[in-house]
This record gives sequence, C-alpha cells and structure tokens, in this order.
Amino acid sequence: MEEPHAYDDKVRFIGMKEPTISRTLRTLARTWAILNPGATTEERQFLAAIVAAELAGR
Repeated sequence: MEEPHAYDDKVRFIGMKEPTISRTLRTLARTWAILNPGATTEERQFLAAIVAAELAGR
C-alpha cells in the first residue's frame, strides 16, 4: 500500500490573519517598490491601499 501524500490531505483554510500571509503581502509590496523605482507616489499609495485592504480582509 502506498504512503499518503501531502496533497491527499484536506486543505486547511488560511485566513488573512495568518502571519505568513501578511508578511508575504508586505514583502511583495516592498519587492514591487524596488523593481519599480520610477513609480509615482500615487501608484505607491494605491499599492499600499490594496495591501491594507487585503490585510483587513476586505
């Protein structure tokens, strides 16, 4: 008989309060800022608003 694999397990719900998710969103925003040095203040504020909304669970 074969061993069960991790992908055979039921997927658990990962909420936005999960520290990994918020850390990843912040890292992604910082990476975007580094890769887009010419971004305007408005673009950066828009990205920050999207990350804040995601963290708030909206």
